[in-house]
Amino acid sequence: MGLIEKITRGPAGDFLLILLIGDLFFCVLHFVAGWGGLPLSFRITHDFSAPEAFQYLKFLWCAVLLIVLAIRRRAIAYLAWVPLMVFLLADDALRWHEALGNQFEAVIGGLFGAVQLPQKAELDDLGESLSVVLMAVPLLLVPAWTALRGEQGLKREFRVVFGLLVLLGFFGLIVDTGGKFFGPPRLLMNRATFYDALDFVEDAG
Repeated sequence: MGLIEKITRGPAGDFLLILLIGDLFFCVLHFVAGWGGLPLSFRITHDFSAPEAFQYLKFLWCAVLLIVLAIRRRAIAYLAWVPLMVFLLADDALRWHEALGNQFEAVIGGLFGAVQLPQKAELDDLGESLSVVLMAVPLLLVPAWTALRGEQGLKREFRVVFGLLVLLGFFGLIVDTGGKFFGPPRLLMNRATFYDALDFVEDAG
């Protein structure tokens, strides 16, 4: 039985299914709120929304489950992921990356004056992405070092987690920041619709 099949079966598979159903449920509520059927607090792209609170809960669950897994399997290696999960929760909830992004914009603006970037991209967007990378990469070194020293089974499990984090980084950094450097496809949608769709894909991802 392959690793992916193991993950998607049993209690782990049930837990993953619950998370996916929750995400899809909030995606539906996002559009219902957009049509006026629900408050804006159900929009995925709205700050401090119900979907955002669910995201906080997922990071918290991951941290707690990793601790439980380390205890049940008597394997301290799983604790290597906990600082990163706690950071992702704290950064998302406390808006550290946004505060650092604003500081980055202020510093660059003070040094070079007004800097014009393509399309909708702004200096604070670059600062936000840069701050997340600079804070998250050192925390990733711990599980990376742990995986290198671990057994094959542990390495396979850690590779799956790394892969999921790469997807998270793709949506949070590449789609969010990188997408703002490009304009909407001609004749397909207007500028406002394009960036609204971009925000939805980034937050839903």
